[in-house]
Amino acid sequence: MPASPYGLTPDPQGGLSVSPGAASTGSSESLVRRPDARTYVGGALIVLAGVAVAVAGIRTDLEADEPMRSIWLGGVAGMALLLICWGLTMVAWRTVFDADGIHSRGLIRRVDLPWPDTRTAFVVDVGRHSRDRGADGRSTRRRREVTLTVHVLTPGRSTTLAMPRILSAPAREEQVLRARLEADLDEIWAWALGRGYVREWNQGGYAPGRSGPGARTSAYAGPPADQGLLAREPLVFRQRPDGRTAACITASIGFMLVGGLMLVRALQAVDELALDDAESIVIVLACVQLGVGAALLIGECLRLRSRLTVSRDGLEWTGARGAQHLAWPPSRTCVFVQSRRISGRTMATVCVLAPDTTALAVPGLTWRSKHDRRALLPAATAAQSIWQWGYARGVARDDGVYRPAADAEVEQRRVATAQRIEYLHAHPQETR
Repeated sequence: MPASPYGLTPDPQGGLSVSPGAASTGSSESLVRRPDARTYVGGALIVLAGVAVAVAGIRTDLEADEPMRSIWLGGVAGMALLLICWGLTMVAWRTVFDADGIHSRGLIRRVDLPWPDTRTAFVVDVGRHSRDRGADGRSTRRRREVTLTVHVLTPGRSTTLAMPRILSAPAREEQVLRARLEADLDEIWAWALGRGYVREWNQGGYAPGRSGPGARTSAYAGPPADQGLLAREPLVFRQRPDGRTAACITASIGFMLVGGLMLVRALQAVDELALDDAESIVIVLACVQLGVGAALLIGECLRLRSRLTVSRDGLEWTGARGAQHLAWPPSRTCVFVQSRRISGRTMATVCVLAPDTTALAVPGLTWRSKHDRRALLPAATAAQSIWQWGYARGVARDDGVYRPAADAEVEQRRVATAQRIEYLHAHPQETR
């Protein structure tokens, strides 16, 4: 079995870890994912840092009374213990896949899960963060990084696996890293299928057939439609103001206010014939801040302006670049849901496939939740309602042909999300 990307490798001897006595007792094979060498080195360095803090704290001779010395030693011991546990946890990460299921292990925590019914239950989650580029930690330049982890989604909860994962990689490599981690999960699933540990759940609906491009089935059971949406005519979806809107407007006002005050002060210095290099820099910075604030405000206004109007004549898409009229989609599958897992939350968005096979996100139809059921099912209901609205009025007809999206990543998320929605409908357990 080939090695997995970024050090996400199985056991060293050929990829399979066979438990002792497997040959004589017939016990099953196991596949192990461990941290890469860089993670091992990082964990060891953190442990050494914890030991160094402990030694330095103990050797420090404080000329203070006994209570203060006890407080000092307690604080040092706590910091050292935190560093040592952190480093050991990084080294202890591993996930074992075998006939009994999935066993995720850390330093203290161990989670045992049964094999899911479908490959789409494995979801790559992306966490974004920034760190200083300067070695002294005081640099104003920030490096954007991502951490990718694997979640196993069940109807009741989401569980993060200890491995495989990718730590602190440049944000610009997110798409490549996500693809490599998905390929590693495909490898794990194929390994389990080959040994009979899992059986791919047989979807009863939305699953592209194999009769060749352009002739794939669009059968889709779908959730019930929203009767409130079906009663409206026309059906208008607008971008709703949310926390992001408030943050952008607040930031734009702040940028323009600070930039305006700086510009006024600099112009006063010009009037007083006291212009020097410092005032020139202030003027440039003020103009930049005013430009950033205006760009944020204009961008947010354009985003709030976007809308989709569904009528008997078709779909009217209004965005930042003007309006576009779309005929009613020829297939039910052209109104679909795509989702992503970001920072521990599922983000589901309803999309419409345009005639040029580009996916247009419907304004205002995006749901975010820690539980995929609470994000995916409302989005699926909204997508079903749009199609049912046209079908009930005789303007929407399904020709039974599945049309893939032009963007390969969108298409992959579209199919995986549809399979996940079908699975959730077939397993209607309550979310915990």
